Amino acid sequence: MRVAASLLGSGRVAAQAGHAAAVVAGVASTTGRLSVPAAAGLATSLALWVAHCWAALRVSLDARLLTVLEPDDQALGQFDALLEHWHLRSRGEVRGAEDRCRAAVGLWRRQLLLCALQIVALLVGLGASLATTAGTR
Repeated sequence: MRVAASLLGSGRVAAQAGHAAAVVAGVASTTGRLSVPAAAGLATSLALWVAHCWAALRVSLDARLLTVLEPDDQALGQFDALLEHWHLRSRGEVRGAEDRCRAAVGLWRRQLLLCALQIVALLVGLGASLATTAGTR
């Protein structure tokens, strides 16, 4: 579980890249008249940032939980019972450590995908903005 937690810790770098991309998209969107493609790219980047933030939060939580949870079935069962008591999980089977790690790594992969899509949308928006600016000169 600790190896998976270490891998998930790299999600912080992706989160920081997403925050930087959101700042650039936000600043670029306030720099004057934008073409429709430029505005769409920047708006898409900002919308993906929101989804990316949610994924980053969940990955960060999973990384911390995988670090502190004991990988035995009793401890995991108690944790699931606590989540059910707080209405954060519906009743179901207790998941083992391997299933939890697999699910956490899958979420981490989705976070990285969202980060990549966010940056691509930003680049499309900036490219369209620069093309529009270059065409008016």
